[in-house]
Amino acid sequence: MINDSNFKRDKEIIYLVTTSVGYDVEKSIGISWHCKNAGSYLMYKKESELSFSQVFPAEINWCIEESYINSDYQYKRYVCNVNLDNLDCGTQYVYKIVSGSTESDVYSFKTSSKNDLKYSFMSFCDFQYSENETTINLVKRFIDENPMVNLITCCGDIADEGYLEKAHRYIFDKKLFSNKTLAFGCGDHEYWGSSVSPIKMLQQPYTYNILFNNPKNGCEGYLNSSYYFKFNKVLFIFLNCGDSNVSASNFMFTKQAIWLDNVLSNEKDYEFIIISMHKSLYGDVKQDSAVKKIAPVFIKVFDQYKVDLVISGHDHEYSRTKPLKNNEVNDNGTIYLDLGSSGDKRRNTGDSIICSSLYDKYIDIKENNYSLGLIGTIENNVLSLEVRNQHYDIVDQVKINLKNR
Repeated sequence: MINDSNFKRDKEIIYLVTTSVGYDVEKSIGISWHCKNAGSYLMYKKESELSFSQVFPAEINWCIEESYINSDYQYKRYVCNVNLDNLDCGTQYVYKIVSGSTESDVYSFKTSSKNDLKYSFMSFCDFQYSENETTINLVKRFIDENPMVNLITCCGDIADEGYLEKAHRYIFDKKLFSNKTLAFGCGDHEYWGSSVSPIKMLQQPYTYNILFNNPKNGCEGYLNSSYYFKFNKVLFIFLNCGDSNVSASNFMFTKQAIWLDNVLSNEKDYEFIIISMHKSLYGDVKQDSAVKKIAPVFIKVFDQYKVDLVISGHDHEYSRTKPLKNNEVNDNGTIYLDLGSSGDKRRNTGDSIICSSLYDKYIDIKENNYSLGLIGTIENNVLSLEVRNQHYDIVDQVKINLKNR
């Protein structure tokens, strides 16, 4: 096992506490935590109330069943999930976890409200090498500048190797997200059991699935790593691209495309559709040529339902397309935004982007030494996007008007 003097897991009782979105963030939230002992429970209340309510979780005794020499996720622990439903909209809640005589820190979240005339979210991608301060400082700066923004999304690659608990602990133990609601996606590195050649792959994104208690309304076979939710008048949909370079098959994508078509044909109460998927359908093909088999499957569904925005990462390059439909510029089409990197792994912009007329903007984040995040704001039927670097300078911005569906 990993010997790290700063990683004293055995001396801790409650850890890896996360607050995830429910199906409707106005009234539902999912909470997850890990506990050394059985029988822990959650206490929660409105911030304005005096007394806590007690909720017992769904609890499983878990470790990675597959064998990886350095995996600290092979330590048995109790993974606990609670779903809070019928919450009041636009309300601040607080909660803590109790195990015997031990209590966790106090965490908080605020439900959304469709009565808000203006509301925002933050997006990041590819923390990946999160055992340095690049990601920590970037996220902290965004949160400090936007203290009232409660929803944080990420389109995958939280850690470089999914089997390393230490990498996840590094970012979550910083308490950056202790009063935020998370909607994190599943990247290819969530499937990585080792980066040593030949790459070892986990059969499932086990550690991702035990970190987040996402809505269980996703594609069968990919529950929790594919899901959707309503945030005020925005419909967010998260797709799981697996690792198409190594093991993911066309079946994985066609099955999710059928599910996606069903979701979009049944959900009606929204103004904007935002897709979060790790791999960039209009990214640099030299970085991941296997994306060619993903793009045709999903793009036709995006075109049919006039998806507004697709946020991706993976390539560690920043680019934003013009509105596209059927692979051509169309004012009523979809914008594909490759957010680049919210960590310190960066690549130069590829020729397939520089030489294409389909793009409105690209930034060489390696040349500029940029780490990036995004602030999305909805007001007066307009979705405004601001992409900012680690210094909080605006490096790109665009407005998306409400479509006639």
